[in-house]
Amino acid sequence: MYTINNAFKVKNCRLFGFNPFLKGKQILIDFEFSSQIDKLLLDTIKKELVQRVEQDKNYWKLNWNIQELEAKIISSKTFKEIYLLLK
Repeated sequence: MYTINNAFKVKNCRLFGFNPFLKGKQILIDFEFSSQIDKLLLDTIKKELVQRVEQDKNYWKLNWNIQELEAKIISSKTFKEIYLLLK
């Protein structure tokens, strides 16, 4: 896992940053990452995802039964299963 130390605006995109199809301005953002790379365990990712689902129940309940989603995340055996579940 990479840790982001800093995020900063590089420039405006398109014609002076405006896009007629989107509301407001678009900007290009660059990130400064930590040089230390941490390895994450599957169990750590599962716990974090379940916690985030709990925090954002209103978003997830539009398409999922919350208990079913949490059960599928916890029962996942690989990172790929979690990716395919949430993509």
